[in-house]
Amino acid sequence: MLIKQTRTITYICPVCGVTHFEVISLFNFSGKSEVVITCKCSNSKIRIITKDYKNYHISLPCIGCGETHEYTMSFYHVWIAPINIIRCKQNNFEFCIIGNDDEVRKKLDCLEMEKDAVASIVGFEKEFNNSAVMLEALNKIHDIAEQGNIVCECGCKKTSIYMLNDKIILQCTRCSGLEIVDAKDNFDLKNLSQKQQIILYKQIQSI
Repeated sequence: MLIKQTRTITYICPVCGVTHFEVISLFNFSGKSEVVITCKCSNSKIRIITKDYKNYHISLPCIGCGETHEYTMSFYHVWIAPINIIRCKQNNFEFCIIGNDDEVRKKLDCLEMEKDAVASIVGFEKEFNNSAVMLEALNKIHDIAEQGNIVCECGCKKTSIYMLNDKIILQCTRCSGLEIVDAKDNFDLKNLSQKQQIILYKQIQSI
């Protein structure tokens, strides 16, 4: 049996409300029994502990009820099963997913679209294809901008931002150079998260 070495874990931080992604490997446990996953806000953590590499004890904070839940999972459910959804023990709220990266992101997209649909029913206007992805994409773009790594070909670093329902348009304030960032689903978010710099390109004027 071929066992993939990595797993994607995503959970909703109960402190900042952001969906945090982390990729772990079997090698993370080499020489130690505990792996800690910390949200970017540094205010919540998942702890994964194993003594025999056959069973894994997982401790994680739940946004559904505010408590910290404890789960024990087999080697199969952590490293082999395509996807494993962790639910709140009190209200069955799905707040953590472990599995293959593609399967995790597909499931998360479905959950977020369901949440958006409910929000529109109760009176919130649905502006974006996936509002959670859009928020995360904006946060990532903000982080890149803070590092001074959004720059136009003309050298200008002043940028205007325009949001459509499934993408973000960055436009240079000097020459109107553009870059379009897709933000429709978690696959787009994965691509954006790998970027350390965004370059705006000057538009060719037709005569």
